[in-house]
Amino acid sequence: MSRPTSAVTRVVLLDGALLAVAIGALLASPGGTGALRSAPWWAPLALAVAFGVSEHAVFHLEHRREAITVSLSEVPSLYALVFLDIRLAIVARLIGSLVVVWVERRPSIHKLLFNAALFTFEIALCGLLMRVLLGVTGHTATWQIVGGVAVVGVVTTVGGFAVSAAIAQFEGGFVEKSIGTLRSSGWLYVLNSTVAGLIVTPSLVNPWLIPLAFVPVAIFWIYVQRQASLSQHLSDVQALQGFSGRVAGEPDVDGIGRIAVVEAARLLRARRVTLFVVEDANRPADLVARASVDVPIPAPQLAPPDPGETSEPTVRIGRVCIAPLVTDGGMVGALAVAGRHGVTDWFTDADLERLRIIAEQLAAPIARGLLHRQLEYDASHDSLTGLENRPSFERTLTGTPATLPDESAVAFVAMLDLDRFKEVNDTLGHHAGDVLLIEVARRLATLAEPGDVVARFAGDEFAVAGTRSDHDAVDEFVRGCTASISRPVRIDGFELVVNASAGIAERSVGMEPAEAIRHADIAMYHAKANHLGHDHYRPEIDRRTPARLSMLGDLRAALEHGEIDVHFQPKLDLVTGAICGAEVLARWHHHSRGWVAPDDFVAVAEQSGLIRQLTDLVLDRTVRTIADLDALGHRLGLAMNLSAHDLLDELLCDRIERHLDLHGVDPTRLTLEITEGTLLYDSPRTRATISRLHDIGVHLSIDDFGTGYSSLTYLRDLPVSELKIDRSFVTNLIVEAQDETIVRSTIDLGHNLGLHVVAEGVETNDVATRLRTLGCDIAQGYGICRPLPYDQLTTWLANTSLAPRLGHTANPLHQ
Repeated sequence: MSRPTSAVTRVVLLDGALLAVAIGALLASPGGTGALRSAPWWAPLALAVAFGVSEHAVFHLEHRREAITVSLSEVPSLYALVFLDIRLAIVARLIGSLVVVWVERRPSIHKLLFNAALFTFEIALCGLLMRVLLGVTGHTATWQIVGGVAVVGVVTTVGGFAVSAAIAQFEGGFVEKSIGTLRSSGWLYVLNSTVAGLIVTPSLVNPWLIPLAFVPVAIFWIYVQRQASLSQHLSDVQALQGFSGRVAGEPDVDGIGRIAVVEAARLLRARRVTLFVVEDANRPADLVARASVDVPIPAPQLAPPDPGETSEPTVRIGRVCIAPLVTDGGMVGALAVAGRHGVTDWFTDADLERLRIIAEQLAAPIARGLLHRQLEYDASHDSLTGLENRPSFERTLTGTPATLPDESAVAFVAMLDLDRFKEVNDTLGHHAGDVLLIEVARRLATLAEPGDVVARFAGDEFAVAGTRSDHDAVDEFVRGCTASISRPVRIDGFELVVNASAGIAERSVGMEPAEAIRHADIAMYHAKANHLGHDHYRPEIDRRTPARLSMLGDLRAALEHGEIDVHFQPKLDLVTGAICGAEVLARWHHHSRGWVAPDDFVAVAEQSGLIRQLTDLVLDRTVRTIADLDALGHRLGLAMNLSAHDLLDELLCDRIERHLDLHGVDPTRLTLEITEGTLLYDSPRTRATISRLHDIGVHLSIDDFGTGYSSLTYLRDLPVSELKIDRSFVTNLIVEAQDETIVRSTIDLGHNLGLHVVAEGVETNDVATRLRTLGCDIAQGYGICRPLPYDQLTTWLANTSLAPRLGHTANPLHQ
C-alpha cells in the first residue's frame, strides 16, 4: 500500500523522540550505566543470540485487523538489565533483534528504523527506572528481580503505546488503538515479565544455571503456542459463522457487496478486496464494490452462469487470492483479496481456507441479490426498449431537482408521440411495431446527452428530460429528435417513414415532475392537432388546469338550474339595410368567477360530456325566441353554434325536430353554424348527421372560414348554405391589402358556390360600406350591435326597425 510522505515523516519524528528519551535516560541514570552483577565474557553474545531467538520464535494472535504479538523478549531484556552495562545491552538487543527482523521479514526502511529506536528506548528506559528503583530499595537480589519484573512490564506497555502511535500515523485512531493494545496485550506484558523474573532468579545464584533455566521456558512456550493456535482457530470459526448473518439482511446486491468486502477485509486482514459478479450471459463481469481505494484487482475471466458447473478451487496468483462464487445455477461471481495486513504480506493456507468458506457463504446472497436487482430493473424499465418507464422517470426527476448552472440554462421535459403508429401495427403486425419502437428508443438514446433521462411511457409515447444552455438549444435538440425519428426504418423488407409530434415544458425550480410531464403532454397534443411538429407549453393552450376542473362541477350545476343564459347579436343585410337575423351566443355569469368566457366553459363541456346538455339548452332558447319574435312582429332567422361532438350524436336531429315541432317554428328560420375545423371530423356519422339536418330544412353555415384546413371538396359536397368570414380578416379590411384580397376571394368563392357570405367583426361604417362594395351579403359585429339579452334585443329592434339602411340617421352602426 502506498503511504503518504507526511505519515512517514511523522514516524521518523517519533523515532527521534524515542531516541531522545533513550539518550536522556542514559545520561540521567543514577550511578552510571554499569552492570548490576558481574557476568561471563560470553554473556553479551549469548543475550544477543537470545534476543534473536525470541524475535524468531514470536507468533501472533490476529483479531480483526489487530495483530497481538506474543514473544519472550522480556526474558533476555531482564537478563540484560541485571548482567550487562545498559549501553552494551542496547547493542546486544539491536544486533540480535534487527538481524532477525531484516532477514525474515524484510521490512521497509522506516519500519526498521522505528524498531531500532523502539528497542533502544525500551532498554535505556528500563535501565533508568531499574536504577532509580534500586536506589530507593537497595541492590538486593530480591529487589533486582521484583524491580526488574515491574520495570520491564511497564516499559513494554509503554512500547506498545509507541507502536500504536506509529500505526496511527497511517490509519488514524491513536486512542482506540492504544486502548485496544492495552486490552488485548496488557496481560501478556505482565505474564511475560513475571515468567522472565522466574527464569532469571536461578541465574542470580550461578550464571551457569542460565541454560538450565531455559528448559521451562521452552515448555511454557510450546504450551502457549498451542493454546494460541486453538484460540485463533475458534475465533476464526466464530467470525466466519457470523459473516453469513451480516450479509443475509441485505436484499440488494450492492448492499451485499459493500458488507461483503468490508467483512472479508476484516476477516482476512486484507488491504484490498474486490467482488465481481456476472450479471447475465450478455454482460461481462461487473464490479460491485471495493473495500479500499488501493490499486484495483484486475477482473478475472468469469464465464456466465452455467447450470451444473462445478466449483473452481480457490487460487493464489502472486499475492492475490481469488475464490469463485458458485451456486446450483452456476458461477455468479468471484471474490479477490490482496495486500495482507499483519506481520506478513502473504496469505497463508489457512487464509485460503477462510476465503473459500467466505465465498461459499457469499454465493447464495449474491445470487439472491442479482435476482432482486433484476426484479427492480424490470419494475422500473420498459421491457421492450429497456428505457425507464413512467414511474421510474418521475422518480428520477424527483431525485434530480431543476437546478441550473446559469441564468440562461433551461431544464426541460419533452414528450414525443409517433404519428399514425396504429397504422403500422394494423398493416404489418405488432412485431413490426415493436421493431419500430425499439429503433426509435435507440435513436433517442443516441441523441441524449450525459445527464439526460429517456423513457417510454406507453404505446408510442416517449419522454426526455434534461438541461440545455438556453431555449434555442432545447428547440434544436427536440427538432433533432423528431428529425431522427422521421428517418426511414426498414422492417421485413418495407421501408417505413413515421413522423413524431413533440411537446416541450420548462421545469422550474420546485415544480413537481408530474406537473412538468402534464405540461409537456399538453404541448405535444397541441402540436399534433395543429401539425406543428413540436410546440412549447403555454397557459393559453392548457384546457386541463385545476381551475377548469373545478369549473366542471359549477357548470353541471348551472346547466341543471338553468343559469346559462343566451345573448343575441344582430346581423345586417348589406343589400337591403335591414336586420335579417341574429346569432345566439351562450353566456354564463358565475356568482364568484364573474363572466366566464364561452371558449372556457364550452371546452369544459366538450371534455366532460356536458356538451349535449349545453346544446339542448341553447337550442331550446333559440327555437323559443324565434317563436317569441314572430309574435312581436320581428320575422328573423337565428343561428346557433354546433360542436364537433354534436355532429357525432345520432340523436341530434331528432331533438332539433322535436324542438321545432314543439314551438311550431319553420326549420328554415334556424341556422346551425359549424366551425371549419369541425369539417376535419370527416366520418360516416358526421356526414350522415349533416345530410339529415339538410333534409329537415335547417340551414348550415361554415363558421370562422379561412382559419381551418378544410378542402374545397367539403364546400362542394356538403349541403351548406352560408360562409362566415372570420373576424381576423375583416377587422383590418380597410388598412390591410392582403386582408381585402382574402375577403374578396372568399366572397367570390362563396357566391360561385351558390352560398351567402357573412362577414364577422364589422366594427366601423367604413368596413361595412367596403364589404357592401365587395358584394358581401350580411355583416355582423360590434359596429352593428353588441350581443344583447332578449329584453334588450326587442327594445333595440323596435328602435331600429324603421331605419335599417346604412347611411340613414338611425344607422345601427352609429347607435
